[in-house]
Amino acid sequence: MKMEEIDLIERIIRHGLASLSEALYYYWPSAGKRNELPERNISTYVASSFIEKEFIVFTEANFPRDALRRIDFVAIDLHKDIMVVGESKKLHYPSDAEKMLGDIKRISKFKLSDEHEKPPDIKSTFGLLLATTWDENIFKWWESEDHSGKPTKGEKSDSWKELGEELDRPNVRCGSYLLGYDDKDKKYHTHKGLYALFPVNH
Repeated sequence: MKMEEIDLIERIIRHGLASLSEALYYYWPSAGKRNELPERNISTYVASSFIEKEFIVFTEANFPRDALRRIDFVAIDLHKDIMVVGESKKLHYPSDAEKMLGDIKRISKFKLSDEHEKPPDIKSTFGLLLATTWDENIFKWWESEDHSGKPTKGEKSDSWKELGEELDRPNVRCGSYLLGYDDKDKKYHTHKGLYALFPVNH
């Protein structure tokens, strides 16, 4: 694993989040006061950012010989033999953290299929968790160097603790980006896109 690969991928992720942030400045696509931004938006903009950098990108990619299991998106750099496997979620409750733990397992097991043709050669694979949240305690926890403890109070679930242990593994890079910030009324000042990038060893 090369640090320049991680740096490259992180720049692409942040460019995608910046594009989503700019779009949300002009329009909020969900109806009602409590209707959250669908997570497909964050994966769409980040996936589009990979396309801009000449990765080939596939959404809803199947696991080998399994038409029922899918990953949100796969981005492949054919020149550097890099693959990024991405999953996105909304992150507010322990149940969401538990879903992200499931995503980590799914990402770690994903491989390109050879069912129809020989897949591209891949030398480096990275997993990418994406999420949106309004909760200041959650994004501060996500941004911290130490993910022990729980960002939400009074929860008996161990999901936050287990997710924190995954984020604290070596070579995991966590970050965030403010989404849809409005200088006039600061409407979105706690709405953030989160990401965690990590190497996958098959």
